[in-house]
Amino acid sequence: MTDTPMNPDAALTRLRQYGERTTGWSTATYNDGTEKALHQIAVSLAAEVDRLRARVAELEALKPAQFQDCQVCGAGYEYGKPCSACEFNKQMAAAKTAPCAEFRQDGECSCSTQHTTP
Repeated sequence: MTDTPMNPDAALTRLRQYGERTTGWSTATYNDGTEKALHQIAVSLAAEVDRLRARVAELEALKPAQFQDCQVCGAGYEYGKPCSACEFNKQMAAAKTAPCAEFRQDGECSCSTQHTTP
């Protein structure tokens, strides 16, 4: 036996081989309860791998919902498009830090937004 790691497919093949090899054993064939337990573990793990692979295939076939919740702000947005709330917040932040083009001669801003002076 080697300590070389196996990929999942090779490990599953080995589990199935072990399960098949021990299927015909009688209770007298097992040296102790450990071999019986290993057989049961191999069969159970192989079945679980099959169940999980089927579930992954099922989930991968699903289409995402049309409307999603934004991971950043929590607002709803249409799948495949940027979140409009995040886009708005980015634009507002950029506008607040940008110098205003409406400054009067006295240095005061004539618009309603609080801007930095140029």
